[in-house]
Amino acid sequence: MSWAEAKYIIDNVNRAIKQSQAVGTPPGRSITRFSGNPYTKHVNAYLDIGSSLVYSGSGERMQYLSRAAGVRYVASTKPVTGPNDFNAYRIVDVPIRQSVLYEDKPIDLGNPDGNNPEAKVYVKSFTYSDHGVFNNENLIDEADDSVRAGHMEFEYFWNEENKNPRSSKVYTGVSSSFKPISSTYNEITKRFVVDNGTWGMTDFFNRIQPFYLQTPTDAVRVNPKNYSRTFDGDTIDRSKGLGYFVWIPRFYMDITTGVTDRTVRFDVTSGTAESDYAAPGFYGKDNNLLEGIWMPMFYSDDTGRSLPNINANSSENKSIRDVYSAFIDKVGNDRAGIFGGPIINALTDLIYCLTKDADINGHYGYGYTDPSITSISQISQNPDLSSYSNDNPAFWGSKEANHAVKFLHSLVLLSNMAWIRDPLVLMGADQKTVSYASHYNLDINSIGSAFPNSFTASSLWKDQEVYPWRMDNAPSEFGTFPNFENGGSGGEGLTDGSHGRPGGGVFNILNRFGTKGLGAAPGLSYFNFVSSISTTGNHELHDCLLTTPLPTSGYDPWK
Repeated sequence: MSWAEAKYIIDNVNRAIKQSQAVGTPPGRSITRFSGNPYTKHVNAYLDIGSSLVYSGSGERMQYLSRAAGVRYVASTKPVTGPNDFNAYRIVDVPIRQSVLYEDKPIDLGNPDGNNPEAKVYVKSFTYSDHGVFNNENLIDEADDSVRAGHMEFEYFWNEENKNPRSSKVYTGVSSSFKPISSTYNEITKRFVVDNGTWGMTDFFNRIQPFYLQTPTDAVRVNPKNYSRTFDGDTIDRSKGLGYFVWIPRFYMDITTGVTDRTVRFDVTSGTAESDYAAPGFYGKDNNLLEGIWMPMFYSDDTGRSLPNINANSSENKSIRDVYSAFIDKVGNDRAGIFGGPIINALTDLIYCLTKDADINGHYGYGYTDPSITSISQISQNPDLSSYSNDNPAFWGSKEANHAVKFLHSLVLLSNMAWIRDPLVLMGADQKTVSYASHYNLDINSIGSAFPNSFTASSLWKDQEVYPWRMDNAPSEFGTFPNFENGGSGGEGLTDGSHGRPGGGVFNILNRFGTKGLGAAPGLSYFNFVSSISTTGNHELHDCLLTTPLPTSGYDPWK
């Protein structure tokens, strides 16, 4: 036996003896959430400090018997049995601050098997008192595999004959026991309270976080409850950089479509997925595979910056070429991209999966869709919603159809304040030919021209508003696409409207999401192909072009 091995055993014995000698009351069961990064073997514990306090009596006679003084992380190549597990290869004790909610900085667990990315690690976290007494029951079973390297798979099945936006979707395969993201409505506060379900315990979901970008590859993590500060508490200088963006880790998709159903499988992996999977929206300009994509948190100004309190009207009378050209000047042509095309299509299906629901607006917020809204001046443009989101910072929404909605930290997905011009998806004058860019290549001098990739829609897009009830077949690298058949409503099918207009040009540009005053029609799957490709804004001159900085191949802000 080597001295290192002997010392390890001695340390464990001494630790166990010390623990057995510790007397007193353990802290309460206070760990509410636990997450890990499978790529870096970092973990975080989230604690409700208030529930860790144990006391007797009340009023002046109240005595604290125990309070949490820290968190112990135990990492092992075998399932962890307790805070003094002899099989552990690393044990880390972290003192905590006494606050209402505590999130420690990521703890590096190292790797028991050198640099093997597939090494499986089991982790448990335990709170301990100021007397060194552990709460041995403070286990989160779901955390066992949370730092496992490799990939995570999940899937859902959609029975399109069932037009109920919720009951038509079922988790299948490895996701069959998952609890979706869900919401309840508080009639007093007039807002939705969102439960992250099983997804809140997954590394994939917890890596979707807000950042402030100086450049496409120079990002600082933002405090999700206070956008004016970094995660470490420093003040953010909003006068510099590109603004606020959400990191979306790469995921692969495999869509199988039947006559009346579809199954969507996702694979979140650090490597390459199976051959039948595609990664729509995660291919760079040179066909390079990206680790993730930057999603704008706010509507952009006319230089592509994503900031709160920016007037979305700033792009009026600006052509797509002007706005995109300004963004190119800011970040460089190789790093400039349009947030549109396949990435939004893929995110739409991902959100359907996370929520197991198609009525996203009805259960998370309507946005600025009140038909009484007649002017953009009636809208609070790009508000900073961090002050509304102290309990669940990824979401904020209301049934009041005159307020911004935040979904996955972004206001642009559901606020429906302004049309989003998407020059990466075009409809031909025949109303059936869909031309699209599978990557982020966009020549500003040829906006409105056909792309090399195209497919034929199964239904004809007409000059009328309809409510689709199912998805159309589309190439895997394109993602999802609404069928134009009118069989749904604001509460059935896809629950969002769509509008096709006979061509005024060879190709008609896609406007997404909807706009103010449209009531129930706007949403994630709202497609509106305008009659012509305008050189300036249209639809009351307040539509926006969302730009997205493209990271370099292999870049990941978490690594």
